[in-house]
Amino acid sequence: MMSQTCLDLVARMDRTKVLAFVDQMQCVSYDGVPRTRHMITNVLIDVDVSGTSGSCKSYVQVLHQGPGGPLHPVVAGTYHDKVHVVEGRWLFAERLMEMQLIGDLSTHVHGNPLKKF
Repeated sequence: MMSQTCLDLVARMDRTKVLAFVDQMQCVSYDGVPRTRHMITNVLIDVDVSGTSGSCKSYVQVLHQGPGGPLHPVVAGTYHDKVHVVEGRWLFAERLMEMQLIGDLSTHVHGNPLKKF
C-alpha cells in the first residue's frame, strides 16, 4: 500500500475536483505545444462480479522537454482508480494519485500543483 512519506502527496478526487485541478494547473506551452507525455503502464483492472464497477491500478510517468532542454521525467507515481458503468459506458468514479517521485516542474507547469497535497 502507500508509504507514510507519500501520504501528503495523495489526493482523492471526484470528477469535479479533477476538473478543478486540471484547470488551475495551467501547463506551460511553447508554440502552443505542452511538450509532455503521460506514460501509463502496468495497468491492472479488476471488475467486480456484478460487472458494473471495478478498480484499476496503474503506474504513471510524466515526461517533459523544456525549450532547448533534454527529455526527462518530472513526476512518477501510481494511480488507484474506481470505475463504474453509467448508461452502458465505463466512467471514472474516483482517482487516488500517489506521486512517489517529483522532479523539476519549472518548465512544465506554473508553480507546483502537487505541493499542497
